[in-house]
Amino acid sequence: MLRSCVLAVLCAETAADTLGAFNISVDGAPMRFYAVSQAWQGRFFNASADGASVSLTAGGRFYVASERMPTPGALVPGSYWQAPLLGRELSYTVNLAAVGCSCNAALYFVSMPGHNASDPAAADAPDPTNGGDFYCGANAGKSPGNNYCPEMDILEANRYAMQVTPHECNGTNRGEGFYDMCDWRGCFANSYLAGGARAMCPHANCTIDTTRPFRHAVAFETTTTTTTSGSAAGDEELSAIRSILTQDGRRFEFPVCGQNATYLKLMTPNLRAMVLTFSLWGVSNKGMSWLDGMTGCTGDCELSASATSWRDIELNTIVS
Repeated sequence: MLRSCVLAVLCAETAADTLGAFNISVDGAPMRFYAVSQAWQGRFFNASADGASVSLTAGGRFYVASERMPTPGALVPGSYWQAPLLGRELSYTVNLAAVGCSCNAALYFVSMPGHNASDPAAADAPDPTNGGDFYCGANAGKSPGNNYCPEMDILEANRYAMQVTPHECNGTNRGEGFYDMCDWRGCFANSYLAGGARAMCPHANCTIDTTRPFRHAVAFETTTTTTTSGSAAGDEELSAIRSILTQDGRRFEFPVCGQNATYLKLMTPNLRAMVLTFSLWGVSNKGMSWLDGMTGCTGDCELSASATSWRDIELNTIVS
């Protein structure tokens, strides 16, 4: 995911801001949430007047909070919305028409706030890092001064391909929130590899035509664990992750993490509460080949010309 600072000159700009407010429907009830980040990220962000959609243009990253952040001031880790995902389905309408090859429009969850597991002398409190946002992620710890934590990528996509990926991490003996390494690659599922060239692509004859908005849903299905005697223990355990794309009556569905029951079990505790994050970023054609290289698309990301939006976001309990 996008690093905490896009340019070195911006790393010192850690003043917090509430970039805007928008709605997420939770089990049918519209709820007000806040897009928060460093103040300089506001140049990329926009929310519609009715609160139904949020967008990023030419880059940016923001987090979802349950309340406004002080302005000016520091981001408050306890204010981030800790979304419950087990036994629920997240859905939204996304527009990838202006997200070209080697660019990445991302909607994902991370186990923020992060903790510094690389320094034995670091405090037990959450670590704000150089960006002042308490960010962490499955690849974030590769960069000095940033921290690892579990990540659930709902959407990493452009017009040519989409990836949905859970990332599990190794904990430490310092307790909850401290991770010294993560599965960088994750147990990924790629739309092109799962459905072929015409499943999702920028053409009218594709099942999902990415030149127009489409609906995407990711369901976290669970089973109830049992005791050694066979009786129900009452704990939910992740049993499947399903990714479903729909558009004009057409449907493309692919499973995530296949039949890897062990990996799904490891992800279970992480999905009980994670922070929703949005970003738009890009790199060279070679650097983004893990996402779209198999499609044959060419060219580096033209981030300044990129834009994406998400609207009608819903988080609903799965009814069996």
